[in-house]
Amino acid sequence: MRFSILLLFFFLAGFLHAQSDSLRSTISPTGIFRHIYENDFFDQTDNYYTQGLRYELFLPAFRKSPLSHVLIGLTNNAVKYYSLSLNQDCFTPFSIRIDSLRPLDRPYAAVVFFGNSLISNDDKNKQRITSELDLGGIGPCALCEQEQKAIHLALGDIQPVGWRFQMKNDALLDYSVLYEKGILNKKYLEFILQGKAMAGTVYDYANAGAIFRTGRMNGYFKALGPGESKESKKLQVYVYARGYAQFVGYNASMQGGLFDRESVYTLPSQSIDRIVFYLLYGVVASWKQVSIEMSNVEITQEFKDGTTHAWGHVNVTVAF
Repeated sequence: MRFSILLLFFFLAGFLHAQSDSLRSTISPTGIFRHIYENDFFDQTDNYYTQGLRYELFLPAFRKSPLSHVLIGLTNNAVKYYSLSLNQDCFTPFSIRIDSLRPLDRPYAAVVFFGNSLISNDDKNKQRITSELDLGGIGPCALCEQEQKAIHLALGDIQPVGWRFQMKNDALLDYSVLYEKGILNKKYLEFILQGKAMAGTVYDYANAGAIFRTGRMNGYFKALGPGESKESKKLQVYVYARGYAQFVGYNASMQGGLFDRESVYTLPSQSIDRIVFYLLYGVVASWKQVSIEMSNVEITQEFKDGTTHAWGHVNVTVAF
């Protein structure tokens, strides 16, 4: 069994104690709904990471979830937001028109999982921790084949022909922690450093980067959702850019699941690029309880014979 699994449970055991101090913080009473949609159609491609969905609901009651007890958060001065989410990620080779295996190409793969997360926000010290535990699966259980075929049929586009080669079903159990710290926090200008680590059965990685924001905006650490503070109820429009380097230990969407021994094709370990660079840039408009973000994501190649890739990102957030 991979070292990442031992690391995962080490994280879980250690964070149990950290969670016991959370009574000194405040639970946000605000309800928030997020819908994130990602698709490389926005960049006129249909390959690699081709679609992603995330439906996320924040409610104070979710702090009572049994899984919440293993989530780490800030204590003093922090406002905490608990959420449950449903997520799906779909991956294809460079071409969906070829009904055969192409060596050293990305495999067809599908990922689905439920997430339980805690975001603890400390505006006084300009810092935030986001921790999340994900449970789900990789393989046909994620229904990416059916979804992609239905979308292409509705659009009158060509049907993908290689999904019969997709990776077999396997388990997903992943844990992640993201730490963010404000370095420059002015009224119209912000610079924030970030670091994240994930360990589990599907994704093992660590990354580090920064966010730059400028425009008419509420402070990054002021609140999580639109309309939570007096300032955020006013019209806000700003642009942002986020860049980071990701150090990849294991990626089951290319290398296969932890227990899977039946997939007809996966990429060997030596084909994986261990350092991948990401650049995200876009615009956000927010008014009262609604926020809309539209951005583009660009990444360097993820495996030796791959190419760079890009996709569009849309995030609609509603507070209630």
